[in-house]
Amino acid sequence: MFFFNFMFYFLFVILGADFLSILILIVYVGAISILFLFVVMMLNIRLLEIYIDFFRYLPIGSFICLFFLLNLFIGLFSDFGFFLVNSIVV
Repeated sequence: MFFFNFMFYFLFVILGADFLSILILIVYVGAISILFLFVVMMLNIRLLEIYIDFFRYLPIGSFICLFFLLNLFIGLFSDFGFFLVNSIVV
């Protein structure tokens, strides 16, 4: 379903209706965020339980965070020259 909405955004941009495209995108994102808010409210998360388990999962969470940050910085600051090694130049 999102793919069809994505095509409509491009269609509106191509037709010159930029405001309509952004407006539809904002409404769509707002609806998804409201649905996410309702799910979080329905879960009824207890904050005390989260604080108790926080320090138990802190080392593995920090490791995963550092791993993803390292990959992000490698992707941002690499020149992507390894894609050009086997390319055929016509």
